[in-house]
Amino acid sequence: MAKDAGLGTIPASRYTITAAVIFLLLIPGIAVASTPPVQPSLLLNISSSDVHSDMPLLLSVRWNGLGIPFHEPPESIIVDVFSLPEGKQVATFSIPRLENACGRDEICTFEKTIGAGDLQSGNYMLIATDPLSSAFDRQVITVTGHGAGSPGFHAGIAQEQVFLGISFGLAVLLSGILVYLIRDRT
Repeated sequence: MAKDAGLGTIPASRYTITAAVIFLLLIPGIAVASTPPVQPSLLLNISSSDVHSDMPLLLSVRWNGLGIPFHEPPESIIVDVFSLPEGKQVATFSIPRLENACGRDEICTFEKTIGAGDLQSGNYMLIATDPLSSAFDRQVITVTGHGAGSPGFHAGIAQEQVFLGISFGLAVLLSGILVYLIRDRT
C-alpha cells in the first residue's frame, strides 16, 4: 500500500535548505560581533630625526586610552632600537611615566633623554610599545658623527642572546635525558 503524500509533509532536503539559508543569514551578525577592540593611541616624538653623536636625544611618548574602560595606562613604555637596513636589534630600554596619577580618560606623557653617542653612526628605527595593549608607534632617526657606541647600552641585547643560547642547550640536554629514561623503562 502506498503512502499518502499529503500537503503537510516536507521532504528532508527542504529542511536542509531551510537550515542552510538561516545559517547564512546569521553569519554577518556573528562577523560584526567578532571585531577586535580599539587599542589606545600611542605617539612617539623625537627631539630631532637627524642627530649628531654628541647631542642628547629626547624621546617623548604620549599615551591616550581613548576613554575606553578596560585600557589601563602602563608604568613605562618599552622602546626597541633596530639598525637599518639590517634590521638587527641594537638595544631595548624603557621610558618612565612623568606623572604618577594618570587615568583612562587622560593623556599620559612618558619622557627620557638618551645620549646619541650610545649609538654608532647610521639609521635606526625606534619602536615604542605599550606593554599592556601592544599598541605601538615607530620613528626613524639618523645618527651622524663617529659615536663609538656605549658597551653598557648594548649589554642587554648581548646578555639576552647568551641567555637564549644557554636555555636552548639546557632544553636539548633535558630532552635527551628524558628520552634516555623513557627508553630505559620500555
